[in-house]
Order: sequence, then C-alpha cells, then structure tokens
Amino acid sequence: MTSTTSTTIADTRPALVSRQVDFWMLGGASILFWGFCHVFEYLSPRFDTANGYLIQIPALFGFTTLLVNSPHFMASYHLAYSRGRRFIFAHWFQLIVVPLVLIALLVLGDVAFETSIESWRAPAMSFNYWLDPFGIFLVVGTYPSLGPEIMHHLTNIMYLTVGWHYTKQVFGCFMVYSRYDGYALSRGERNLLKASLLCIWGFNYFSLNSEMSQTQFFSMGTTTHVFPAAFTLMFEYVTVLLFVAVAWRIFYVRYRKTGELPPAPALVAWVAMFVWWMPFGRSLTFFAFAVPFFHGLQYLPFYRKVIDARHNDPAVAGRSFWFYFAFLVVAGFIAFNVGPEAIDVMRDSDSRFHLTYWVAGVAVLINIHHFFIDNTIWRLRDENVRRWLLN
Repeated sequence: MTSTTSTTIADTRPALVSRQVDFWMLGGASILFWGFCHVFEYLSPRFDTANGYLIQIPALFGFTTLLVNSPHFMASYHLAYSRGRRFIFAHWFQLIVVPLVLIALLVLGDVAFETSIESWRAPAMSFNYWLDPFGIFLVVGTYPSLGPEIMHHLTNIMYLTVGWHYTKQVFGCFMVYSRYDGYALSRGERNLLKASLLCIWGFNYFSLNSEMSQTQFFSMGTTTHVFPAAFTLMFEYVTVLLFVAVAWRIFYVRYRKTGELPPAPALVAWVAMFVWWMPFGRSLTFFAFAVPFFHGLQYLPFYRKVIDARHNDPAVAGRSFWFYFAFLVVAGFIAFNVGPEAIDVMRDSDSRFHLTYWVAGVAVLINIHHFFIDNTIWRLRDENVRRWLLN
C-alpha cells in the first residue's frame, strides 16, 4: 500500500517525460555505457569477443547519428525559426547574422580554395613571436591556401563552442529540475555550479591543445593550437576543487540543514558532464563516439516538453512531438548528408580539393550556429519558455 502510494506521488511530480525516463536520458544511460566501455577496453586485449564488441561501437553510433544527433540539431532550428518574424528579428545577430557570415565564409573557401595566403604568414609569425613568452602558439597562416585555412579556423571555433555549449546544457538541466522540485539555489550556488561545469570545458579544451597535433574531422585535417601545460594543470586542480565545493556546499550542507537532496535527474546530468569530458577518467571509445549521442539524447526531452506544451497551448498552433520528430529525422538526413553531398558532387569537390568540402563545412556550420541558437531559445526569463517548459 505504502509502496504503491509513493510510486503514484513520484509519478505526479513535474518531469520532462517521466522521472525514470528523464534520469536515464539526462545522464544515467551515458554513465552506465561509459562503465561498459571501460570494461570492454580492459578486456579487449585479453578476449577476442570483447574486442569484437568494442570495434562495432563506431558503427553503432554512426547509425544513431541519424536518429538522435542530427534531429537534436534540427530541433533547435525548429524552436528558433518557428517563433515567428518578431522573435527572429529580436535575435537578429544569432539567427540572421551568424548563419549568413558562416555561409559566406564557406562559399569563399570553396570559390577561393586554392588562393595562396603566403602573405599572411609573416604577420602571423610576428604575432606568435609576441605570444611565445607566454607559451602560446596559434596556428594561423600555416595552410598553403585560403580554403583549408578557413576550414581550419572554423573547425577550431567549433571545438571551442561545443564544450561551452555542453556545459550550458547540463547547467540548464540542473536549473529546470531544481525548479520542478523547489530545490532553490542562491545566486552564489548557481555561480558555483556553473563554474564547476565551465572548468570541465576548460580542462578538456586545454588538455587537447597543450601540444600541436593533427586532428581529423570528416575528410578534412586540421591542427590544434598550443597553450601552456600550466593551463591544463590549473584547470585540472580547479575542476576537482569545484567538484568538491559543489558536493559540499550545495548538496551536503543543505542536506544536513534541511534533509533535501537534489533531484536525481539534475544530479545525474551534473555527474555525466564529468564522465563525458574529464581527461583523466576518459574512455577513448566513449569520448570519440558516444559523447555526441548522449548530448543529443539529453536535449530531446526538453524539445519534447516544449512541443507537447505548444501542442496543448491554444495560443500556438502546433502538432504532436512524434510528427515533428519524424520531420527532424528527415531534415537532419538532408541537412547533414544529402544536401552537402549533392553540393560536393556539383562542385566536384573530391577531385578539386581531395576532400568532401561541403559535408565537413555544413557540419561545422550547424555545430557553431547551434551554439548561438541555444543561447537564444532556452532563456528562462522568456515568458513563453517558462510557460512551456516549467508549466
């Protein structure tokens, strides 16, 4: 009797989908799979069957891109551009200027792909000479022509904004669920939580840019910048300290005073960010292939919550979540695959540039623009967002 009653009460609390589903989608499933990846990586050199499972993971997540990753990008476009002309022009920089600039740069990189940038190298080297005492070397003007140089810088901007975007999304998960359960945070506690997440981004970014190395994005190679190892070390220590500070000040002290614990879906989202990005706990298989999937999975419950609310809102004409989700799958396939591949064929990119220029370029464009869109559409001070997301 008691068990049934408590289950009923739990099920009636506010949620995105349901308490149980939210727990797994906001981070629980990713932590579990991270553990599996570590186990398989340990067993792989010893057992062929474990290695067989491990080498199939890239293909698995290559397929899930179609069902989760691409739709999550398209969802942000839907939420932004379906708000009407007034909303778009109110956020003209994020929704008009940024995509037009990115498109212009990609077109310029295509049209002037083989244009020499030899004249750029002297100023770039002079700038790096000035930065050398600080242990910083920015890879500028090192590519022989304009097209690769543009793609190199856009890709590095993408890597920079992606980490920031991940941290803000996890912070949003915590804030929304805190509102659901009345787990109010002071301004200082919110800033502490945000700082702990941003430090993970800094630790990860500087650890990947501590020495010059080649990275591959689709068929395009790019080069990392170089920052002092002290940056990585500083962020490593600060990240650990802030993890302890959040656990102590926001979780433990409050529990001792009031008996309150943070909502499980909020807590698991915060922990998941450490699992996804902390270099010293990294599973290479998980980091390379699974992190984008679980980030997209974390996004979709919020999209569904808004769509369901708009569907039931008399002031807004809307359809059901599954109608839009089917559309997002198709739109994502066209945006990331069919469309750019058709442009590459039309422009003969493979023989001209020896890479699928527009497949890589459109992926970079959408990733960067997605960062700007989400900073626009998920503001809790927006009355409509509060109504749709928080009821």
